[in-house]
Amino acid sequence: MTDIKTTIANEVHGLKKTFRHEPHSLSKIRASLESDKSTTSNFIELLEKHHDYMKESIVILTDNLASLTEKQTNLDRFLHLLNMHGKAEEETLYEVLISNKSKESRLEGFCGKEEHDHVFLISKELQSLNYKAHWTDEIEAKAKVIASLCANHIKEEEGVMYHVAKKNISDQEMQKLSELYLSKCAVYINEMLDAPRKFESSVVYH
Repeated sequence: MTDIKTTIANEVHGLKKTFRHEPHSLSKIRASLESDKSTTSNFIELLEKHHDYMKESIVILTDNLASLTEKQTNLDRFLHLLNMHGKAEEETLYEVLISNKSKESRLEGFCGKEEHDHVFLISKELQSLNYKAHWTDEIEAKAKVIASLCANHIKEEEGVMYHVAKKNISDQEMQKLSELYLSKCAVYINEMLDAPRKFESSVVYH
């Protein structure tokens, strides 16, 4: 357990040095999906680009010096991106890995899915706590945990899974996955941004 905590802490520390700046807005990210259809054909580079968007919020959610307003705003942003990227990735890359003839690929796909299930569960718990309307120690703790878990998950994907994918998935299939992933991302982010807001984002600390 200590080794895992140390690994996650080191990963978060590295992210803070690189990504502590004003995050891209969800509206800009949505707009970029359209331009990426014609400019970004490399599937893995596209996934890593979306990881970078998530890292912008991870560094704030794990920063003890960040303001409550920053954390609340970035938790909302982060959960939107987690939903968009996570679901689209599962329905493209993970499905292909799990059905691949290579055991190495199948294990990576199943492991990734298990980790996604874990963070999606925490996401649902945060939503049930009504984090948009108020902020508590419990919400802050869950936000830090989900951000830290995702930081480590991203490191594992970029360091292992994506290399396995490149080795076992053809260039032609990668191209198709890139196009499908972008279309699914567009669907998910449009659903989120166009849906009526239930709560206003203003911090009330309890």
